[in-house]
Amino acid sequence: MKKEKLTIVPRLQASGRMIIRVRWNGCKNEVGFATKIYAEKEKWDNDLHRAIKGTSHCVQSKKTHLQRKCTASDINACIATFKEAINEVFYSYADRNKIPTVAELKADVNKLLQRDRGVKVEKPEVNAMEKAKPETMAEIFNRFLVERGHERNWTESAKQKYRQAVRLFIKALPKVTPQNITYAHMLSFRDWLVKKRYMNRTVNKLFSVFRSFLKWVNEQDGCNVPEKVRSFCTNLKTCKKTVTYLNYDELMKLYKYDFKENKRLEFVRDMFCFTAFTSLRFDDLARLKYAYIDGDYIKMNAAKTDEPLLIFLTKDARAILEKYKDQGTPDGRVFKLYSNPHMDKLIKEVARAVGLNRIINEPYYIGTKRFEKSNPVSEVIAWHLARRTFVTCSMAMGIPEGAVRKATGHQNYATMLPYIATDVTTLKRQMTKWDGQEAKAEVYDFVDRADEATLAKMREFMRQIG
Repeated sequence: MKKEKLTIVPRLQASGRMIIRVRWNGCKNEVGFATKIYAEKEKWDNDLHRAIKGTSHCVQSKKTHLQRKCTASDINACIATFKEAINEVFYSYADRNKIPTVAELKADVNKLLQRDRGVKVEKPEVNAMEKAKPETMAEIFNRFLVERGHERNWTESAKQKYRQAVRLFIKALPKVTPQNITYAHMLSFRDWLVKKRYMNRTVNKLFSVFRSFLKWVNEQDGCNVPEKVRSFCTNLKTCKKTVTYLNYDELMKLYKYDFKENKRLEFVRDMFCFTAFTSLRFDDLARLKYAYIDGDYIKMNAAKTDEPLLIFLTKDARAILEKYKDQGTPDGRVFKLYSNPHMDKLIKEVARAVGLNRIINEPYYIGTKRFEKSNPVSEVIAWHLARRTFVTCSMAMGIPEGAVRKATGHQNYATMLPYIATDVTTLKRQMTKWDGQEAKAEVYDFVDRADEATLAKMREFMRQIG
């Protein structure tokens, strides 16, 4: 299902209040859902199709003429719940390679939202045994995603992690339900993933998400998932993930490369370098406004964590800002970016053009077997690599860890650790200090034995050479 098929339709009534409907438009069909929520016209954002943040809406009951209040967050949360339910119905039918009919869509959405009372849908008669049949894994999961997604205010990417884990389980063990799942089923799922050649690191992540779903299932009436299942451990060996980054020389080679007339690649290069100079995540780069720039600093809150960021603008970062000062957006954003996936694709094209060919070796396990993949930087580079470059290069330059965290928004050193790699050039520079120790010892010995006249001559010589 394409997102643009979902629309929010506020209908103005004679009383002056607006009733909000959620509408899905297909090729030939249309399904509307009355949300039973109302909003005041002057407090509604027609562009965003949302109640304006921070507003309170007072509406009058048609029957009792009593007034009641609801907040913008209540209205917007209700709209989000309907949209999530519609999406989940389409995802569940996609698993079966089907598209729901109008009647099925309406009935299933109402069922997910527990609004199915009074909805008449023609369905074939079923016997009492079929009526008592327990919910399937997919049905419970769809309910979980709507309820928990609304409760936790999950993003689409967060929901996608759960979809992947649960759908792989259903594919591996289609007849297993939450009511009959056992420890043996968990072992079978692990072995199925290994057989399908999923890396151990990925398998562990999938199980972490799946266990979270099972813990929620265990809290529901009529579901008792065994503790041994909820705490299942894969016991799969993993390697520490290789931290990919650009060293300082590679970053400067990228920054100074002349793309001649290819303005698109030049723009993507500049945005990547600006990210590497400032540590901004892609989402924060996209929402960066001139209002957040205060002299030589960027002062804003991170979109992901809401942590306050204080980022000093280096001369190279300021040069990029100056270069694109007249190419922002009407709402005050500094840069007009392509989508994140498209930028990830283009930065690989940029890296190939520049010739970033350093080989990245990454070991990994599948089951009990160890493998290693080797790729040039130009094939593994992605946008988040710029943030790792900032951290690694900053630490290599000797910038205090606290100052680096102030820019990145990491709460402590442990959360920043996955971004840090030891650059070989930094390692070489530090380890060659061994080579200078003998010479230093000879100098110290000479100074200890020198008389005052000799030391005076040395001081004069040092002043002359600066």
